[in-house]
Amino acid sequence: MKETISVGFGEIHGGIVQGRIQNAAGSPFKDATIRLTGSEDRITSTDPNGHFFYNHVSRGAAVLLVSRAGYYNFQMKGHAVPIRAWVIHPKLHPICERALIGQVFVLDGRYGGAEQETSPGAADINLAVVKALREMLKIAGADMYLIRMEEIEIAVPKRVAAVNAIKENGYYLRIDHGSRTDRGPSVVVAYHPGNQVAERYVQPIFENLPFGDSKASNEIL
Repeated sequence: MKETISVGFGEIHGGIVQGRIQNAAGSPFKDATIRLTGSEDRITSTDPNGHFFYNHVSRGAAVLLVSRAGYYNFQMKGHAVPIRAWVIHPKLHPICERALIGQVFVLDGRYGGAEQETSPGAADINLAVVKALREMLKIAGADMYLIRMEEIEIAVPKRVAAVNAIKENGYYLRIDHGSRTDRGPSVVVAYHPGNQVAERYVQPIFENLPFGDSKASNEIL
């Protein structure tokens, strides 16, 4: 006796993009961000085993961008083809050998509001610097807090209270750019006395900023 079974498949219009994200040692990355751009823009994240999966991907050129705080981005160009899978297994490499991942930085741009009169333009520069540093350090995996986010005057007691309200252990960095004088530099990096780790983090950054001379001081607020 012979029997025949017929199995029908519907037409597959799109392709598949899938893969597994891992570090240099081959361990999977959970919650890495995966962005697929092409005829459409789609975003997802990896599961606990580092896997991601896109289906019904439209035909054509596409770019896959993988990102995770503390690691360099990975980008690859390819083509989505119906009834086929584009499979990748990229490895992400750490920024600064993971030194900044999980570190906490409190950035305080001095001046603001009416204080502009004592050092014209300094408050704007200080705020711009802390915002730039925040983005740089976040990309490297650090947790960031800014004492002020806008051009307002904040009294010293309120600045101290804002810093003390942060429960995590970390580093306080005050950005103190003032009017340039013959008596001193235009950029001062302030840190708590004895906090040599914070000084080592921030000093090379300011040595490469286009503000002229720079130095570190041990004054607080």
